[in-house]
Amino acid sequence: MKLATNPTLVERSTDGALRVSSLALAEGAGVEHRAVLQLITNNIDDLEQFGGVAFEMRPFATAGGTQTQRIALLNEQQATLIMTYLRNTEKVKAFKLALVKAFFEMAKRLAAPAMDLTSLAGIDAILNAGKAALNRAIEAEQRAEKSEARVDLIEGGKGFAVREFHKHYFSTTPEKEFNEFLYHRKLLIDQRGARGRDAKGKLKNGKAHRHPAAAGKRFFFLDPYIDPDTGDRHYSTKVRPGAPETELVEYLTTNGFESNNNRFTTNIKELSA
Repeated sequence: MKLATNPTLVERSTDGALRVSSLALAEGAGVEHRAVLQLITNNIDDLEQFGGVAFEMRPFATAGGTQTQRIALLNEQQATLIMTYLRNTEKVKAFKLALVKAFFEMAKRLAAPAMDLTSLAGIDAILNAGKAALNRAIEAEQRAEKSEARVDLIEGGKGFAVREFHKHYFSTTPEKEFNEFLYHRKLLIDQRGARGRDAKGKLKNGKAHRHPAAAGKRFFFLDPYIDPDTGDRHYSTKVRPGAPETELVEYLTTNGFESNNNRFTTNIKELSA
């Protein structure tokens, strides 16, 4: 694999820091870019323990013309952490090694002055740097064994029901308050009591109650199921898995909802245990 000597794998940002893009990680590991972005978003608090995560829009060519896509830029520690969350295929393992080498080679290339290879101190410094890079690769490999199954939740999930989504991401917010926001922003249809009351005086909701509204269809979809007792067809509103789920989390957090720490992956302490 020649990624280790690829000059575009690791880049130097305007602040002088060495970073790798989420797109480069996705291409090198052979996974979808949206899955890498989702891992980054779902673990942003952990990643920012190693510094701020930068995002930017970059152009790319398509058959219909030039478009833009959102890219994350990660430093070495952040990139190493994200790689531990990826399924440990042969390609991913090879890319992890290539990534560590790329950061090391770029740092060595930019370092000044050059190390003195004629002195014991210079040789010792090189050996220590190489040992540190090897240890990082070994630690990443060990943590990856614990996280392979978790990525399946992102790439192969069928979507959270609205109540499950609330509990998973925003359990500190009362469910009633959470639902009222979805109704108020017209993300879900509000038909509470639309069919009057039943014989016991209980409000009967409309048949489309809590279905995705026009503005909410980018986040939600109707998942059909058959009632095993009656054979009737019903629909359950679920959050679209993948990028829409990540975007919904971002949308809610920017509107004042506090996201909890129950993410698709465990935190760093668990991975290091």
